[in-house]
Amino acid sequence: MNHHLRPAPNSLRSVTAHLEVFVAEESDIVLAIAADEEYHRRDEQLLVSVDGVPIDATARGNLTFLENVRRGLLLIDYQVTVLGDAPPATATATAHDVFQYIRPSRYCESSLPCRVGSGSTSPT
Repeated sequence: MNHHLRPAPNSLRSVTAHLEVFVAEESDIVLAIAADEEYHRRDEQLLVSVDGVPIDATARGNLTFLENVRRGLLLIDYQVTVLGDAPPATATATAHDVFQYIRPSRYCESSLPCRVGSGSTSPT
């Protein structure tokens, strides 16, 4: 059985992103949301609104700029259909990368080891 599923050659794939952010005070925001330029893209759409009111977005190269975004709930919806094969996924992790995620957090008390069976729940 093949566990490595890949899209068929010249397949169509839908790419989407949905972000919800509360803007606490008027801000200028820069977005980097787009499918890779090496693929043929069609039906690309970026919708941006604050509290349900559409706002203008200005694309410059690979970035999209939102200027004078007012306080409120910012919704960002991106969708595109891309034509082409996805390259095989690759991942490399160093010992440092792995260790970083198994260390307890110094900011979260629940990450500190506790004495078990001693009647004490205070950190050791």
